[in-house]
Amino acid sequence: MLWLAGSGRRSGWIVGLCIQALWLSYGIATQQWGFLVSACAYSLVIGRNLAKWKPPVESGTPPG
Repeated sequence: MLWLAGSGRRSGWIVGLCIQALWLSYGIATQQWGFLVSACAYSLVIGRNLAKWKPPVESGTPPG
């Protein structure tokens, strides 16, 4: 997820949200409620970043 997002790929943020769904499931199955809190917090951050994501601009290309 971090590698994809750091490479400017939108799919990185989508993978990140899927991973948080797994952490939520794990937290519920093992009754480790701290995982639920952290997965919700990370989901909010990842969702925000996904909503603000824009394709990378090609270097050397004038804007417009």
